[in-house]
Amino acid sequence: MVAMKARVPSSAGSSCVKDLREGPRARPKHAMPEPKQIKTTRRTYTREKVASLAPWLRGPVPPTLVFSDTHLVPCVKAWTDDAPDDLLALFQALSGHELLSLGDLTESVGLRRAQRAQLFRCERLRPLWGLMRARGARMLIGNHDVSGEGLIRGYFGDEAVFSRETFPREAFPGELRVRHGHEAERGMTELVRRVGPLAVPIYEHAFRLSGRGPERIANAKVLNTLAGEQGFHLFGHTHGRALEVSDPEPWANPGCFLRSAQSFLTIEGMEISLYVG
Repeated sequence: MVAMKARVPSSAGSSCVKDLREGPRARPKHAMPEPKQIKTTRRTYTREKVASLAPWLRGPVPPTLVFSDTHLVPCVKAWTDDAPDDLLALFQALSGHELLSLGDLTESVGLRRAQRAQLFRCERLRPLWGLMRARGARMLIGNHDVSGEGLIRGYFGDEAVFSRETFPREAFPGELRVRHGHEAERGMTELVRRVGPLAVPIYEHAFRLSGRGPERIANAKVLNTLAGEQGFHLFGHTHGRALEVSDPEPWANPGCFLRSAQSFLTIEGMEISLYVG
């Protein structure tokens, strides 16, 4: 089921994405370090790990919130686990940060067509979607977004939505490589898309009963697809948070942002931080 991965062309997508160094929220070269705690109106997040990205950057990065695997749905079901109000509060607390989703923004594959149609119409998600669009959020398409990709592009615009292949390397001033993490499993992605409305609720119920969590897939499975690729890798997909700069393949995963587990990354200047709440 695992396909050979393709290397990302350095010029891919450069015509439709502004450099993250540009824009009204970019800060001076000597940016302030991120705080040890981030407090929102709903929760407090503690910095679990911090590291320098200097070996992989040619210049400072403006404040950027990197999150993944939010699996948003238009209405609460017994099997769903999203946390749109907590996510909105985080965006509001980090009002000067760029917003970058590494994928699985929605749980589109677990929804039937009529339910998917409400993703960008429902009142439940309207404040969150509006803020993201107003802030110029960027996002990768994850394997759980594929059934709703057209809706996502229709709301945010093609210029805000990317795959691993189209996310431009020059979006960051250096060697930061961005992907969701499922890209080597195209066969499985298509299978889950086809059976998702039946399979995803069953899987989610079973996972919750197992008492495991939050990691769904071993990070090593994604890392095995990166062997030999240069740079610092950012990916989601597994729900397992991590920040590792000493591995042969330096990498970070923001984890997931759900009711049951919440973590994320921030990048500012030459520094990357992992937060958990």
